[in-house]
Amino acid sequence: MVTAEFAEDIDLARAEAAFCAGRAGVRILSAAQLAAATRLLVVADVNAVPPLGLEGVAIDSNGAPLTGKAIGIGALTVGNIKYKTEARLFKTLLDTKKPISLEFLDAYQLATEIAG
Repeated sequence: MVTAEFAEDIDLARAEAAFCAGRAGVRILSAAQLAAATRLLVVADVNAVPPLGLEGVAIDSNGAPLTGKAIGIGALTVGNIKYKTEARLFKTLLDTKKPISLEFLDAYQLATEIAG
């Protein structure tokens, strides 16, 4: 995982995936940083307040082409999958007659199914 105090200090040279989460209204990654990230495959942004955290990706992007092989996923798409996953897990708990426990892998498997 790469973290930096300032967004301009982020180096994505070896990254295949990036997740942009920061203070509302802060651009995390610029188009220039993305263009320099030649190994990047996917970038997700959870900042829905302009300016968005990821330059070049709309709030509702779902696999928007970026540079090279990279695709971008916007905040509303991330939120929609998160909401649907939480709701279905909660329904599973409510519909069960005996106590069950759900783990991270249960959520991951369901979110993967929902995302397609």
